[in-house]
Amino acid sequence: MLCAHSSHGQDSARGDEISPKNDTSFRYPAELDAAERPYLTKKVLWGFIFAVNHEKLRVTSGNNFNSYDSLKQVKTPAIWGFNWGLSMSVKLLPCLRLVFTPNVGFVERDIYYAFSGKQQHVDSFKLQNTFINLPLEIQLHSPRVFNTDVYLIAGGEYTFGTKGSNIAFANPYTSLNYSYGLRRNTLGLSLGGGLTYSAPYFKVSLEAKYLPGIVNLLVKDGTVYTESLNGVYNSGILFVCRVER
Repeated sequence: MLCAHSSHGQDSARGDEISPKNDTSFRYPAELDAAERPYLTKKVLWGFIFAVNHEKLRVTSGNNFNSYDSLKQVKTPAIWGFNWGLSMSVKLLPCLRLVFTPNVGFVERDIYYAFSGKQQHVDSFKLQNTFINLPLEIQLHSPRVFNTDVYLIAGGEYTFGTKGSNIAFANPYTSLNYSYGLRRNTLGLSLGGGLTYSAPYFKVSLEAKYLPGIVNLLVKDGTVYTESLNGVYNSGILFVCRVER
């Protein structure tokens, strides 16, 4: 009886030793997650972004485009650039975040006017500028699986050109000194999605966003270059790498 009692006491002691309540080295998954990733419990996260943009000017032809007999086509090629900036996100709900990402974008935007006739030629205009972008977006996140989640992005963006907005004639074969103005400030939408990986001390997100402008940038001046068009809008795709903690 004494041995049985002693054995029972030893088993009880062992049970106490391995009990999660008495063993301070034991942590439940939620406790372990919070200890290794303390930023997950924060309401506000700070970070930075680096992005690559692929942007162009989207033009719409005017009603009198065909009245200019020699003007046959207007092209606006997409050109690569890059952005960098800061990031601040606020948790509204467990699956919903409000994100503000002020950034600087380095962009070139070109327009080509193709003329036909006896003297076929193409007139090129270039706008090289630095833009201050102020996007405000909502992110809708899925549950995390293996420390990874996906999310949708929707929001708007205010853009301001730091060097003015004259798009200058850039044909090296003529001496024409002419430029026409585009509006310096504009508004656009921000639509896309992303993927987040939650590392032990920070999280990394990769995003792809479509940025259609909603404000007409064209300022008409009576020349064929502006009168042949009805509107000029920003348009582009942005690939973002975001780091937060």
